[in-house]
Amino acid sequence: MNNEQAKLTKSGFIILAILVVLCLAAGITAYVLNDKQGQPTDPAVISDDADQLLLYEGGYYRLRDDLETVLLMGVDKTSDFHETAGGSVNYQQADFLMLLLLDKEQKKCVPLQINRDTMCVIWQLDIYGDPLVPINGQITLAHAYGSGGKDSCRNQVRAVSDLLYGMKIDNYISVTMDAVPALNDLVGGVTVTVLDDFSKISDKLVQGSEVTLTGDLALEYVRGRMSVGDGSNISRMARQRQYLVALRAKMQRMQQEDPNFQIKAISAVSDGMVTDCSTYRLSELAEMISTYEFDDIQTIAGEATAGEEFMEFYADEDALYRQVIELFYDPEK
Repeated sequence: MNNEQAKLTKSGFIILAILVVLCLAAGITAYVLNDKQGQPTDPAVISDDADQLLLYEGGYYRLRDDLETVLLMGVDKTSDFHETAGGSVNYQQADFLMLLLLDKEQKKCVPLQINRDTMCVIWQLDIYGDPLVPINGQITLAHAYGSGGKDSCRNQVRAVSDLLYGMKIDNYISVTMDAVPALNDLVGGVTVTVLDDFSKISDKLVQGSEVTLTGDLALEYVRGRMSVGDGSNISRMARQRQYLVALRAKMQRMQQEDPNFQIKAISAVSDGMVTDCSTYRLSELAEMISTYEFDDIQTIAGEATAGEEFMEFYADEDALYRQVIELFYDPEK
């Protein structure tokens, strides 16, 4: 193996691990509630000062120093979309959001899936990519401000961090919608039992039937929403988790059968990837993820309601506060 192949193989580990827990949501136009202007939530509600104790329900908690976090974004665009220098709006949303919490002490990864409809404070950016005006809207829209490149990714990280009471996010990695059919077909298709009623948009996805997803049908299964089942993103998120479990099993078999599978996988998705990770950082994360045990995917409790035009998801603040403490803090002994 030459040096370039070795580099691709190391980077391939991280891409494979990411794509095991990553698929894209629907390319549906979201919106901002401009009539509900507000100020950003106080990121100090939960302190990120490791030396400061947090009092919660009669007990003290200390911020963990053995966690690393990576935000995964499935962006509603194709790899041939190029960022526009100096642009302040790009109309491309991070429709799939998942935060990986890497527990270095227990050697495990805890994935937290975030509903793209979550209503929260996001920032409009100026032409330099700096925060300009805070507004209330769906969290997916944070990526729509900026050029569509790294500035948009940083804005999405900012929104997720604010949602989680200011918890630090160490790195981000985004991929485009091309990744789903490309990787799906690379493993020879993924078989699922269809969870929802797709009759309004496809006669190939019959609810309750077992189907091997190939090509764009895989993308349709994990992206379909407005005319599928109850039309909610919550149902779609359940399909995404189902698909990921099946995809992971196929990928594990492919890695055992084909020594070049990792190089093929990264070649299939690398054109549409945007990240703040260096090659060294990717290799470091790859080593962690490839050896860690994966917990079940967590979601945020809350309520989905019909807004003026689209669905809105409101997190249960008490439950979310408790979840953040459980994920990011340890009880003080």
